[in-house]
Amino acid sequence: MCESTLRAFAFAVLLILAGHVQAWQPTKPLNIVVPSAVGSGNDVAFRPISRAFEALKIPHVFEHIPGVGGAIATNYFKKSKKPDGHSLLIYGVGQYGAELDYKDVVEYSYDDFVLVTQIAKTAVAILAKPNSPVGNVSELLSDVRAGSRMIGTSSTVHPFIWNFLAEKTGLPKGNFHFVNYKAPPPQVIDVGRGDLDYGTAALPAVLPFYGDGRINIVAVTSPRRMQGLPNVPAVSETIRGYEFVLEWGLVLPKGIGADIVQFYVETVSKIVLSKEAQDYFKANTLYIGERDLGPKEYLRQIEKVRKQMGLAVAKQ
Repeated sequence: MCESTLRAFAFAVLLILAGHVQAWQPTKPLNIVVPSAVGSGNDVAFRPISRAFEALKIPHVFEHIPGVGGAIATNYFKKSKKPDGHSLLIYGVGQYGAELDYKDVVEYSYDDFVLVTQIAKTAVAILAKPNSPVGNVSELLSDVRAGSRMIGTSSTVHPFIWNFLAEKTGLPKGNFHFVNYKAPPPQVIDVGRGDLDYGTAALPAVLPFYGDGRINIVAVTSPRRMQGLPNVPAVSETIRGYEFVLEWGLVLPKGIGADIVQFYVETVSKIVLSKEAQDYFKANTLYIGERDLGPKEYLRQIEKVRKQMGLAVAKQ
């Protein structure tokens, strides 16, 4: 973001926050724990908030702690961060997936944190090499049914995307041979070179490769086609009822004051609804709307996805 745009963003955010006296304000730099590497979906989703914080003169530093589907970062956040309002964790579907695949490592559940709000949503992209004869979901199903296929993943949730496909269509799960990567870019590169038959990655992480023709997106897992990619079908167009949405949000440590929660709910909600943030989301195949915001809707979305993945939900 150039300096003039940053100044305009600062002015816009100040305007939407003007006239509201907050009961709590940060008094030292914020610590943002990101459970993945730079360039991941978590990182991309938070960027407009980071830019707004810069514009508002709210200093903040990032701790990128990748590994085990976000479980390492999430365990660390739960154990070490004080409920003083200066530590936030980006929390999303990958951390639920870790509960499926790394039960011996995960030491948290979503009710161990105070939910703030969702910050962005997107789809998972199902990938093939550019010259692949597979150009749609029906051809994908026929090809995978025919024999063993090497499939790239870069999140604990990505195998679920394929297993869910198998449950909906009767594909033999034994034909899936997953190759796990620590971050999306190396996986996408290997799919593009033909080292893997297929890949799976959050859509924003794929865009740089798709834009210059290094990868083919067979389909997306959103309920409908994504804005900006009108020629890429949704899986649901072929398989009725198939839908899987990636979502990211912000959480705070347990025991935090209601005034601090309110500060973040109001500030972050206004930032993500600003024109600058919405333009950014659109350009990066992300989305968020007013009805998605706040702790109650965040909880509803978390529990919806957890049930879809066969994970327990907390008793209210």
